[in-house]
Amino acid sequence: MKAIHDPVEVIQKDLDTWDAPFVEMDCFGTDSAERIVEIMNEFCCAHLGSGLRGYLFYGSSAGSTHGVQLEDGQQLVIKVRP
Repeated sequence: MKAIHDPVEVIQKDLDTWDAPFVEMDCFGTDSAERIVEIMNEFCCAHLGSGLRGYLFYGSSAGSTHGVQLEDGQQLVIKVRP
C-alpha cells in the first residue's frame, strides 16, 4: 500500500513547480491548495459517500489528477478537467 500524505502539502508541492497555476484556476477557480482540498473533500463526501483521508499523489497538466484514499479505505484516482 502506498503512503498517505497530507493533501494540502501534496498539492502545494505541485503548485510550487508552476509559474502560474492555470490548471487549478480553470478547474477549481482558485490556486489555494487548502481550498482545492476542501472542494475535493466536498465532492468525495457528496458523490462517493466518504471524505478524504489523504493523498497518494497529485499532478496537473491539461487537467488535474488526484490519487486519494478515502476515510472508508478506498483508494482511487479522480481526474478533474476544466
